[in-house]
Amino acid sequence: MHDEVDSRRSVAILNGTMVKEGDSYGPYKILSITSKTVFGTNEKTGDEVRWMPAAKPSETLPPSKMKAVKEENAPAAQTSFSWNPLEILSSAVETQVISDIHQVHRAVLIYYQTREDEEGIKAPGFKQLVDGNFLPQEFAGGTKDKYRFTITASRSGFEINADPLEPDSKRKHFYIGQDGVLHTANGARANAKSPIHEY
Repeated sequence: MHDEVDSRRSVAILNGTMVKEGDSYGPYKILSITSKTVFGTNEKTGDEVRWMPAAKPSETLPPSKMKAVKEENAPAAQTSFSWNPLEILSSAVETQVISDIHQVHRAVLIYYQTREDEEGIKAPGFKQLVDGNFLPQEFAGGTKDKYRFTITASRSGFEINADPLEPDSKRKHFYIGQDGVLHTANGARANAKSPIHEY
């Protein structure tokens, strides 16, 4: 999703992970995102890398072989390939919120570990986690990328919810407990009894 006005708002999905300029992706740092290419550099070696869209099936085989494949597997010949930017963006937002809720989960775990000698520890707020350098500043308000995050204490320790900011949104709801298992629900807030998310 390339933003021609402000390249810093451009995003790309690399193997299921949403990235933007300046992000780290494994050993790489994302330098820029164009309409066709993502440029990065290996932070250890300094080597430049490029990611480009995967070729469509019609581009991977010569016409003669494509015809043979279609005749051998007739149902596949009816498959159509469409690219819906809204579906791609929705998928990217959900991929990001899954990454975010795991990041919040790790932050709360570390927060509790630093206070394990205290009794009756209350679940921390997002400002508290940001001020303590457990989370980056972008989490300070408890909202990020069209989702609201909440942290509450529970019998098992703590639990975290991520819910769409828009009440009538078709986006999924997410829940993760102290055990680190991610659950998801459609149309209602997720909880420990909701289906486990399949990656």
